Amino acid sequence: MNLVALGLFALQAQALYGSVFLLIAHGIVSAGLFGVVAVMEARGLTGEWAGLGGLFRRAPRLGAWMLFFFLAGMGLPGLANFPGEFLSLAGAFQVLPWAAALATLGILAGVIYFLRIYERVMLGPLNNALPVALTDLRQSEWLLFWVLGLLTLWMGLDPQAILAHLGTLLSVHGSEVISGGSHGGV
Repeated sequence: MNLVALGLFALQAQALYGSVFLLIAHGIVSAGLFGVVAVMEARGLTGEWAGLGGLFRRAPRLGAWMLFFFLAGMGLPGLANFPGEFLSLAGAFQVLPWAAALATLGILAGVIYFLRIYERVMLGPLNNALPVALTDLRQSEWLLFWVLGLLTLWMGLDPQAILAHLGTLLSVHGSEVISGGSHGGV
């Protein structure tokens, strides 16, 4: 969400488009991540990362969807967050290069965090305290993840479908905000 704030405060059209796009993408990707956590809790697993090693061996489909939504959350090209992150950073870099550089470091920290958690929860050594009867995704859960996954792919591969509609909205309301903004210039 730091990139949303950066894009909004940059008061630059490209950054504003990226921020609004990223808000929409974040809603879909977050729904997928919360869905993964909900499935884990429904299976009797705790929120303690330390007690979840080797979960991928018991629930590979859940592990695959968790990785997919983690990658989307990291802004992997071709997935929903990337166009919004790219536009926000590119627009902000034009007027606030130091803030865009700092935000880029934040993205790198987020990538490290996501990958370390995935490694601990899914790929680490199998925790014998995991329930023996732990089941993978049910059909209804599988369907939900497919819908969210396809939306995530669509937004990442064809962002113009949403950006065109944002253009109509932001051309009316965004110009008022952008024309009144300044970053210390005269």
